[in-house]
Amino acid sequence: MIEPAIMITTEDVAAQIFEEAGKSVTLPCDYSFSGARYTIDWHRGAERLLNFFSEDSNPTFDSTDLSGRLSLQDGKNLVISNLQGTDDGRYYCGVSEIGGNPPGDGSDKNLVVTVSPSVTLLSSVQSTAATGSDVTLTCSVDSKPAANITWVGPNGDLGTGTSVVLNNVQPANDTGTYTCTATNSFSASKSASGSVVLIFQVMVTTATTPAREVDCFGSGTVAGAAVGCLAAGVLLGSAAVFILLRLRTADSKKNPTGDGISDDRQYENVRQGRVTSSLMETGNDEYEVPMETFHPPPQSSGDYQELRPAVYQSLQKN
Repeated sequence: MIEPAIMITTEDVAAQIFEEAGKSVTLPCDYSFSGARYTIDWHRGAERLLNFFSEDSNPTFDSTDLSGRLSLQDGKNLVISNLQGTDDGRYYCGVSEIGGNPPGDGSDKNLVVTVSPSVTLLSSVQSTAATGSDVTLTCSVDSKPAANITWVGPNGDLGTGTSVVLNNVQPANDTGTYTCTATNSFSASKSASGSVVLIFQVMVTTATTPAREVDCFGSGTVAGAAVGCLAAGVLLGSAAVFILLRLRTADSKKNPTGDGISDDRQYENVRQGRVTSSLMETGNDEYEVPMETFHPPPQSSGDYQELRPAVYQSLQKN
């Protein structure tokens, strides 16, 4: 009995070649050459990049986005200068010998153009937070391949990802430096970091002191208040003395003799007393002759009306 044959097929896995953007890379053509005369083509996927015949001095380049950045090293190896992110792809060489081995391809090269991580914090170098609020810290990372992002704060690891959220932040626990680190093991620079310092707003409360009555003789009276009280007392005393003197002056005008009887000039249209007279040429008989003097109605005197209006009206009636 003949057992069936087992066929095993293998698929070549393209070699990964990592190189930093902006630099140059050399892709070798690992075909086994047996003769000195051959033609070689370089491809990126299905796109031909160049053709070279070994007896010519220079290769012929096809028009592609790589034009001007390609060259051939040792008549077989492809050199790409000033690498760009769009240069990623599967590269391989195809060889045809004249009088030698049958045509064949070299092994595939999978080119990956890398970009070292760069970190940009979306908040400023110093971030201010209010006590009890939620704070989101975010960093933007440029990296190829994608970087692994981690966060570390004053209390240790905070997790991974482009953002971290701090809930109910408190000055005693959350004040400090927070660092975002991006790591890419395939790039020239493996990692990059950015930090932000979290501080808290200072709440200023203004206390209003109620007004107090000034106690001129209290134990807490300062020197300035005591002087002010003394000055006020002197002014009040001076005012009282001034008023008293004015009253006395007004009273003395009413009775200049000081006997308590008002001056006659203060009373208008008052009947005069009777006088004794003798008859002319006799010298003996005496009799009383009323001596009445008529005065025209006087103008109202403001002095007496203001001081004693009742007395003034009574005298006018008489």
